[in-house]
Amino acid sequence: MKYLVSVIIPTYKPGEYLMNCLDSLCGQDAEASVYEIIVVLNGPLDGYRERIDVYRHEHEHHHIDLLTTDIKGVSNARNLGIDHAQGEYIIFIDDDDWVSPDYLSQLTQRAADSRIVCSNVRQIDETTGEEMDNYIAEAYRRHPKEDDASLFECRSFLSSACCKIIPRNAIGTTRFDPHFALGEDSLFMFTISNRISQIVFTPATCLYFVRARHGSASRSSIGFATKLSNLTQLCASYTRVWLTHPLDYSFPLYLSRIVATLLKLFRRSY
Repeated sequence: MKYLVSVIIPTYKPGEYLMNCLDSLCGQDAEASVYEIIVVLNGPLDGYRERIDVYRHEHEHHHIDLLTTDIKGVSNARNLGIDHAQGEYIIFIDDDDWVSPDYLSQLTQRAADSRIVCSNVRQIDETTGEEMDNYIAEAYRRHPKEDDASLFECRSFLSSACCKIIPRNAIGTTRFDPHFALGEDSLFMFTISNRISQIVFTPATCLYFVRARHGSASRSSIGFATKLSNLTQLCASYTRVWLTHPLDYSFPLYLSRIVATLLKLFRRSY
């Protein structure tokens, strides 16, 4: 591997949010030679590609690759990033989020094969700038302090591919399922969980900042029929993954994924 870490950022019609995200990565206290940044632009290219290229040229001391595809979807973009990545470890960041200056150094200090390292999370309202409740932030506050905590005990941290560092060998040939517009993160993390033996945590000051954007896909209302179809297919996918190697996966974790997926039927947003 050429780099220790590959940071993958999928983006669609990026605005200033992406530049803020890149600024936070170029402002890391880790050496620039340690990591590469892979921006995957999916969707329209005109105007967007040129702006990203300008940013790349202005930050030539950092290795920033730009991949383009006309296929929409964060899963497809992330998969392209994984295929292109040269890092021993993978970090996913959404284009409208950002990280603290010690994010990469804190994660890499604790990184190891078959181990996921998770950071603290803060969710910030894009309009008011106020901190909002976030289930991962809450899970971080109550996370097990022991290094031998089970995957089931740490299940909240396996619902998102972000706010963590993942060994490339744990990902292997696994990719995000592009058939799911929502819920793909949790399915991906469950699929690779049979190659994860430990989850550890950074100090609380190491932060992944989530920008709460009103009306984003994850918070918009979805019709019940569409939701039912998506969630039913998700449950079927979890079951197929578990049945392939039932002794290699945590059964309590599998059950928790099914229950969490079904409970989403009764939520107003998804």
